[in-house]
Amino acid sequence: MTTTKQILVIGGAGYIGSACVARLSAEGHRVTVFDNLSSGKRDAVSEDAAFIEGDIRDAQALDTAFAQSVPNVVIHLAAGKSVEEGEHNPEKYFSINVVGTINVLEAVAKHDVPHLIFSSTAAVYQPHATGVYSEEDAMEPLSVYGTTKLIAEMLINECVRTQKLTTATIFRYFNVAGDAGLRFKEEKAANLFPLIAQAVREGRGATVFGDDYETTDGTGVRDYIHINDIVEAHVHSINEPLHGTFNLGMNQGHSVLEVIKAFAAALGYDVPYVVQPRRAGDAGTAIADVEKMHTASAWRATHTLADMVTSTLETYGAKN
Repeated sequence: MTTTKQILVIGGAGYIGSACVARLSAEGHRVTVFDNLSSGKRDAVSEDAAFIEGDIRDAQALDTAFAQSVPNVVIHLAAGKSVEEGEHNPEKYFSINVVGTINVLEAVAKHDVPHLIFSSTAAVYQPHATGVYSEEDAMEPLSVYGTTKLIAEMLINECVRTQKLTTATIFRYFNVAGDAGLRFKEEKAANLFPLIAQAVREGRGATVFGDDYETTDGTGVRDYIHINDIVEAHVHSINEPLHGTFNLGMNQGHSVLEVIKAFAAALGYDVPYVVQPRRAGDAGTAIADVEKMHTASAWRATHTLADMVTSTLETYGAKN
């Protein structure tokens, strides 16, 4: 039997956050969302959840949200997440991802919240030859975004070490794709799946950033995981609290061209593409070793690449 929890989802109006909120509300948990709506959508938040508008860089607003929601679990998803934007505007990313996380941790400690779930990223890893990453691998980010997330992880772990936080679950997402049934459109998304869907919808070629990587076809290889599988990982961690750092992925990589071909297969016609130079901060290959998560929990990713493609096309109005 699931114990009802008071859950504060910071960044709960965003792509992943709104999907988590819908699922947790359906489970019967009492959920409050805190979001500044810079990229999140108010109408994406479940009607069963309370909503507080605010920014994690505003410590007073956060403190008020904690006081009102009285959480025993906090899910911290709020972040600047574009590798490209972070390279052009590092000050913004340090402000949101580092200072904002400090504010969250201060509120967690002040309000005696026992469990924090934090969304981190594969971008914290130091690239190496195999491109398959376990949680024990060296960390040396290529990007401002990855650096800010790594600092946030370090802050969280120090709060655990100094006993200001009892349980911390750090999930290192690889590449999240697909739709959770909310038809959440990220029109300014920098991620491959919505970019391809938008190109299809607008009748233009998809963009491939770099075709000179050391991969089978020269394009970047990523481990793509369906958003519903990400949501289920959070549900598992709340129902059976996980402590530590865990990769979330499929332990399988697909190149950019393979993904474009998967879109073509779903559409029934070829998807044209144009090649542009590599983006700063992008690695050649990043695949998740998920053995640690499999050992610690019953969670398994179950959705396929085709599931991600189909739901993306339907969401962006690009499917025949």
